Amino acid sequence: MSTYVIPAGRAGWVGRAGAGQRAGYGGSSAAGRAAGRWLTRRGRVAAWLLAAALAVAAYGIGAAAGGGGAESVSYVPTREVVVHQGDSLWSIAEGLTPPGGDVRQVVALLQELNGLRSPSIRGGDVLLVPAT
Repeated sequence: MSTYVIPAGRAGWVGRAGAGQRAGYGGSSAAGRAAGRWLTRRGRVAAWLLAAALAVAAYGIGAAAGGGGAESVSYVPTREVVVHQGDSLWSIAEGLTPPGGDVRQVVALLQELNGLRSPSIRGGDVLLVPAT
């Protein structure tokens, strides 16, 4: 016995299905294929590769922004210091640097501790410095 099928969206179209076949476009859903919702195998592979590339890029961006991987966190005990007129971050760092140490590293630490984008400070500012 034969069946006649009219796929959704294709009014007036009638196909004849033989034994073990569906009428229409030969796919799993003629209505889905007519609406453009079905991809070929090559299209599915391309979609998976695109999704994988986007995932790798998102992970790479997150890692570059500091969000990827485990980072070691160290806590530095601090104390507050009031900046006097004429003081600079460099002069404060010189007083905190151990003999033979690099003052630039202490300046960078002071900037990080205090959230400073530049080494500019003014008299009356209160800075966090490592407690020694």
